[in-house]
Amino acid sequence: MKKICCIIICLLFFAVFLTEGAKPASAEPALYMVTADIVAATEKPGMTYEREAHSIPEAKGLKAAFEYGRIIKAVPLTEGKFANLWAEVFNDERGSSIGYVDMAALAPMPKVEYFAEPEPCRFTVDSPPLFLIPGSYSILDYTLPDDEPFYVLAGEVESGVGTFRDASGQDWTLLNFSYRYAWTQSENVMRLPQYAPDHTKVDPALVPGSVRDFGKVENKFRESLLKNGFALDAAPIIHDQLSLDDLVESYPGEELDSDVFYTPNFVTTDVFLHTFHLVFSRGLKKIEEVNFAPALEKMLGDSLKKLDALEKKSGKNAKAVFAHARDFLTVPLTLCAPDQKLSKLSARARAETDLVLKAEKIEESAISGKKEDYTFYKPRGHYTASEQLSRYFRAMAYLGGISFQLETGDPKRDRDNTALTALLCVLFEDKDLHKQWNYIFEPLTYLIGAADDPTINDFTPIVKKILNGKLDKLTDAKTLDAMRKELIAATPKPRIIDVPTGNVSQEEREEIASGLRLLGRRFVLDAWVFGQLTSPNVGSDSSPRNLPKVADVMAALGSNIADAELEADRKDIPKYAAAFEKVKKEVYSFFEEWDGTFVSAWLGTLGIYLTDKDSKQFFWNSPLWEAKKLLTASASWTELKHDTVLYAKQNYAEMGAGEGWDVTPFIVPTPLGYVEPSPRTFGAIANALSRFGELIDKFELGERKGDANYWNGIRPRVEAILEFVTLFRDIAEKEVREEPLSRDDYYAIWFFKTRYLNSNLLLDGIAEEGNSDQLKMALVSDVATDAFDERVLHVATGTPRRLYVFVNDKWGGPRVTIGYTYSFYEFPRSMSDGRMTDEEWKKLVYDKARQSELEKLAPQWSKDLFVR
Repeated sequence: MKKICCIIICLLFFAVFLTEGAKPASAEPALYMVTADIVAATEKPGMTYEREAHSIPEAKGLKAAFEYGRIIKAVPLTEGKFANLWAEVFNDERGSSIGYVDMAALAPMPKVEYFAEPEPCRFTVDSPPLFLIPGSYSILDYTLPDDEPFYVLAGEVESGVGTFRDASGQDWTLLNFSYRYAWTQSENVMRLPQYAPDHTKVDPALVPGSVRDFGKVENKFRESLLKNGFALDAAPIIHDQLSLDDLVESYPGEELDSDVFYTPNFVTTDVFLHTFHLVFSRGLKKIEEVNFAPALEKMLGDSLKKLDALEKKSGKNAKAVFAHARDFLTVPLTLCAPDQKLSKLSARARAETDLVLKAEKIEESAISGKKEDYTFYKPRGHYTASEQLSRYFRAMAYLGGISFQLETGDPKRDRDNTALTALLCVLFEDKDLHKQWNYIFEPLTYLIGAADDPTINDFTPIVKKILNGKLDKLTDAKTLDAMRKELIAATPKPRIIDVPTGNVSQEEREEIASGLRLLGRRFVLDAWVFGQLTSPNVGSDSSPRNLPKVADVMAALGSNIADAELEADRKDIPKYAAAFEKVKKEVYSFFEEWDGTFVSAWLGTLGIYLTDKDSKQFFWNSPLWEAKKLLTASASWTELKHDTVLYAKQNYAEMGAGEGWDVTPFIVPTPLGYVEPSPRTFGAIANALSRFGELIDKFELGERKGDANYWNGIRPRVEAILEFVTLFRDIAEKEVREEPLSRDDYYAIWFFKTRYLNSNLLLDGIAEEGNSDQLKMALVSDVATDAFDERVLHVATGTPRRLYVFVNDKWGGPRVTIGYTYSFYEFPRSMSDGRMTDEEWKKLVYDKARQSELEKLAPQWSKDLFVR
């Protein structure tokens, strides 16, 4: 009997032991702060578990773990062995039990007066004391041996949830650091819903002294921030290694799974415009490699075969004109076809090919019968990337530049050129050849602009009517004279003179430049502006203006800084002031009646950016920001000229006339970045990108959906950057309308580089990956030629520059953000030195020992923009 009673008593004791403390009293859960570095939630109260240094390994019976700074909902046990020693923890959302924790790891939360909803709170001092309980459990006491002490900086913003006043009367604010909480004295924070930004000035008291990941803001930058609202560091950023592009890689955060950077980004228009250039340039390069280069070679080869067939139908008297046409077509075929032998050429064609390949000087051509600038045929831009592209460049440049003058003053030469023009029209009247020609010609019209010289489409109806299929008329003087008159009457004056003409009248210059070009260069607005503002249209023999300035174009597009830069020209250059006023009106009308081309859309985008005044931000309305906009626009324009150097006309001036839980530090506040507030600019970029996408679709120049390489093709990249630009346009619109940004908006700004500007978008094939010169953003382009003094105006971009911007709004508070811009250069260069290539330019730009030499090439208007 005693034995049975003992057994019963033992069983009852064991049952009580198993259930003791497992059921708390029916009290409502209260809030507790976790004050231990880490505490486990167990299946049962009183369970012991292994502890390693600042971590809890996974083990049976462990359900969760809470780090210091977590606020949990718990009810202390009121009965049994663990009464008031352990507590049951409940899930906030579902109210279900999570497990049991040791009360020694918890402290009761004070009575918080919660805000109606969380409020952004800006820190007003660097490294304010932070506590888990007001005045107790300093965050600094929890610093792990390998971690930097946790801190926040003035200007950073975190979410405030409520306040508390202690017995001494001190006010405290409770802050939410990504689901972990800490208290700070209320005077250390500014509640932003109660803040009214002043955009008329920069208050020194509101400018943070440091920026996350950059440290203290140097006094020289601080002075510029106070005066201008921004500071642009003159120091070049030269990366030791590149995997994407040096402007893009200047921004922090390479991959999402790497160390996270917390710099508040200022996402500049420079990044959008530069990415725009990269996608366009590499897309155009691919189109040229896959579509245009093979098509050009085939067209030229087929044209020579059809020319031979035509010659057999003609009389013997036409031998000379057929030989002339054969030489004209053989030269570009030799330039673009690697298997074409120089030994097969006539002496005339061989001499012409040699001049093109040497690309050294201005010399008379035996093919065109007039002076040609052979320096233009030097491959540059992206055309130096491969032998195929270099060959394509020379051939296309030749067919775009060589014309046959119909009014030379020499009757025989006039007739010879008329006969050649007529024969080319007859040749390309062939349906197959015309289709091949149009395959190249029409997309370039859509992309760059209309041809500025007569084409076979313009002259063929006249030739067809007069010859009526009789090729023997090509040697009849009366027929040729009559035809020449009709062709001249059908020839509009070239709007841009892009060939050397010598010291002659404007009328004679136009006559020399006129004539049929098989694949002529295109009219572009900026080159026309240059032509109108250089000799002989302005200036005099004693005060010529043979080279333009980039400011000419930028002022015409609306830049006040560029306009001021031209004041001396108005005073010193005869006729300049009147000519410029005319140009401004014409430029305005041009965009009113936009020709729909991609290039014009790009120029229009720069005009919108230069004149945008929508934002109220102090920096945006600072006079010096106008210089920053001019820098950005000039550099982006340089990239446009670089990308289209082969196709656009260039002005020539002449003398004129679950393995456990680890303790981690608090997460620092999410950086509240900013997008340069010009939504209209981003919208214009999107429109231009859409134009490029339409080109690809209309002419079927990219991979089609379903092709194996489609997602590595041009069209998906255009769509990706279009999505990127549209997203940031919408964010900028919110900024301009002074609407709050969402958490997703701030994350988009924070991670824009990783999410959008990745290798899939920016790299064109595996060959470009790694530390390659192709990834360096610096480039150079020639944009105008002084044939009299034999000089060429070059424009160029260099390495990125760091930009500090003071942003002030109700949602993120007054803060300093960090962005990156272009650098820009403008300089003349002698023709004898050759037109500069990217390879030559990069040797200067990326040489740290030559930066003072480089600095001399920057335009004067940019000098005050940079902080040194």
